Formats: sequence, C-alpha cells, structure tokens
Amino acid sequence: VRIVLQGMTGPVMVLGETWNLNMPPHDDPEVFTDERVAAILTFLRRSFGHIEEPVAPATVASIRAETATRKQPWTAAELLELGEIDHRFDRYAGLWAIPLVGQRFEVGREGTALRVGIPNGPGGQAEEIGDHRFSFGDIATIEFELPVGTDNVEGATLFYDGMPLPLTRVEE
Repeated sequence: VRIVLQGMTGPVMVLGETWNLNMPPHDDPEVFTDERVAAILTFLRRSFGHIEEPVAPATVASIRAETATRKQPWTAAELLELGEIDHRFDRYAGLWAIPLVGQRFEVGREGTALRVGIPNGPGGQAEEIGDHRFSFGDIATIEFELPVGTDNVEGATLFYDGMPLPLTRVEE
C-alpha cells in the first residue's frame, strides 16, 4: 500500500536480482480511491499465485492516513525498518522432521527469504522456484502441501538427490 501511494525508489533486490528504478506515487484519492487501490493490490497478489485474503479498503485508508504527510518515495531499507509484517512464507515456518529417521529441519523467514537449516546448526536461504516450492542449489528441493483454496500447510516433501522424503511438522 505504501509503495502504491508514495512510490518507491531503488535499489531493491528481487529474487536475487538488483533493480534500481523509480515507481511514481499513485496517491490521488479521487482517481486511486481506497477501494481501487485495494482491488489493484489484490489482483496483483493473486496474479502471482498468492492466496492470501483480499486487501481491504480499510487497510488502504488506514495506511493512507498514517502516511499522509510523506512526500518522498520509499526505499527498500525504509520499508524493512517498519518492522515485521505478515509474509506468505510465515505459513511454512516451524520445525519439520523426516519420520523414522528423526532428522529435523527448522524453517523460518529471514527478511523476505525462506531459511532452512538444522536446529542449532548450518542452514541457508532457499530460492523460490514455484508455488510452494524451494530449492537449495542442485542438492535438494522442498515442496509444501496446501489444499487448494486454503492457506494451511498440511505437509511437505523434501526431494534430496532426486529421492522424495516426506516431512511432518513437529510440535515444539
């Protein structure tokens, strides 16, 4: 919402690529009403396969009021400084295990990236390669299972060196 209303200036990192462009503000309340901004953002969100709830016009109105005096475009650093926000990767977070083997993996969000690692051990950021699918170089891929039309992760499969290994969420 902030980016649409006040614009954004680069650089910004997207999927490992740095972009250094400017997006102008779209803050004319007569043209870009709260309802229209909400509809545009919901359309964009869903165009990339995200199934989160629609952006509410009340959310746009609240942020518009909160940022009414801002005249310059946002930077990525400023947006990140606003603090933690809900992110679609949060649904994958938690402790996962390979049944019978007992190997555990911690999955969490690190900024706008998904991080997977061994509890109290090494780990790293995963590359998003598709809907609910992430890769770790040429070695492994993890695919999270979500029933169609829901936001609830019900399981996951780790593909290690081509071999599928089912993962279950472990209660902490």
